[in-house]
Amino acid sequence: MNYPKLLNTFLAFTVIYLIGLVVASDNFNFTTKPLLLPWLLMALYVFPTNRSKIALFLALICSWAGDILLLFVYKSQHFFMLGLISFLLAHVAYILAFKKEIKGYHPKKPLPALSFVVVLAYLMVLWYLLVPTLGQLKIPVMVYSLVITGMLGMSIFVDSIIDSSASKWMMAGAISFVLSDSILAFNKFHTPIPFAAIAIMSTYLFAQYALVRGFFLLWGGTNAANHRG
Repeated sequence: MNYPKLLNTFLAFTVIYLIGLVVASDNFNFTTKPLLLPWLLMALYVFPTNRSKIALFLALICSWAGDILLLFVYKSQHFFMLGLISFLLAHVAYILAFKKEIKGYHPKKPLPALSFVVVLAYLMVLWYLLVPTLGQLKIPVMVYSLVITGMLGMSIFVDSIIDSSASKWMMAGAISFVLSDSILAFNKFHTPIPFAAIAIMSTYLFAQYALVRGFFLLWGGTNAANHRG
């Protein structure tokens, strides 16, 4: 199976999974959630390029581990911490992947300073709302939110350097990842949100798809070839 078919299979499984969250039991989530990201991992494995895939592979592996660990939060909050660490490492890997891909490019547009101000302001508002309710998790959650915000900032920087449809997909994925984690944190630590599971998982799965698709577009050269310096 080639990588476009694997990406489409991931999307099909995503739709089935999201429907299942609404109409099926908790057992459905427990048994199907670990089956989602492997499709992206397989697509990455078969993608025809000699460019380094290690950082992106690590980002997906750590995310997959986080998916599985968070399924066991009902047994112990230690699994929440382990899941948090797994996703933190995933964001670090995404940052490293972004950093590697901008080598050899010259900036195509001015650095979007206003975007960074907006991202930083969003982080400050999130901290203002959540920090009083975090208890012993205050430091871990603040560190995590700082790292994922850094990942979003890096995707904005990448778009200013590359300025292609590939970088737009990456940035959309990073924004969606931050949105997903923000909904999760607000729902868990502040105020319950209606249909939180659907909101969290739909934005999360889109984020992973968009990030992978962005890298594939970049590696394919269809949108990036003319931007090399």
